[in-house]
Amino acid sequence: MSLANNRAATGNRCRTNRLIRTHAGNVPPSAVGTILCEINNLGRHMLQVRWDDGLCAYVFPDEIEIVATHQ
Repeated sequence: MSLANNRAATGNRCRTNRLIRTHAGNVPPSAVGTILCEINNLGRHMLQVRWDDGLCAYVFPDEIEIVATHQ
């Protein structure tokens, strides 16, 4: 699933495809979390994710992959 074209990703489970460095801390490769919301900030599409370890951070769609869709 391409997140670049999917505006209804909220609630989906996702996994990082590499190390992501954020202001809240590092998110390791293969970390799993839930997408909380999508935003557009200065022309950039970003997703807010609550990771299973409790960290909450914004990521770009190309930094994650969908592993389960919200029903």
